[in-house]
Amino acid sequence: FSSYVSGKIMDGQVAADELVCPLPDCKTEITVAQVEGAASSPVWEKFLQFRMDLWECRADGRVIECPTQKCGKFLVELNVDIATCPRCGQEFCGRCGDQKHEGISCDSLKAWRQQNDAEESFEELMEQQQWRRCPRCRAPSERESGCNFMQCRSSICRKRTYWCYVCGKELSKEEHYAHFPRGPYEDECCETDQAPFECFRDPADPSAGFGGPLRSPPQSPPSQG
Repeated sequence: FSSYVSGKIMDGQVAADELVCPLPDCKTEITVAQVEGAASSPVWEKFLQFRMDLWECRADGRVIECPTQKCGKFLVELNVDIATCPRCGQEFCGRCGDQKHEGISCDSLKAWRQQNDAEESFEELMEQQQWRRCPRCRAPSERESGCNFMQCRSSICRKRTYWCYVCGKELSKEEHYAHFPRGPYEDECCETDQAPFECFRDPADPSAGFGGPLRSPPQSPPSQG
């Protein structure tokens, strides 16, 4: 049976009245499931291709492609909404080829995907360029050069939010220097561990800004002899 089916397919005889039972005087059509079970993978692919060539000329059906990579194409009715791949079993929209989206039109889904793809691409660009977001309003910011003490100029913050470009933490205006142990022009701050000792400044001391007195770091209890 396998040899018979394979021979028919290789000869391009895959129409419903051509690929029939091999018994004399029996014209029963061999089903697609029987063909898939009897044919090898290369022959099965040829069968699908020949069948697609036949269906492309018909008004009651069309050819769609499964979204699963390297799964292949298959035939569906013209107005099918949800298609099921005969090979992998995945269900998807028979009109646009995307995942099932009952209750949402194909155009609406396409617009949503375009918007989200653009947002994802922008996030990737921000990461590549090492841009930061304001911690309060989340507006993107780029520091080309200069001070790491940032003032957000978005329409939401309106210059009322200050923050650190190194760690992204929101700061008070008075922390312009205190937050940066080696000065705001260096790419390190009290949230990083490059120079932790300089960050032990006494917050009660008005001169505890840049260059102000330091508190001693916590001392470990003496060891017991």
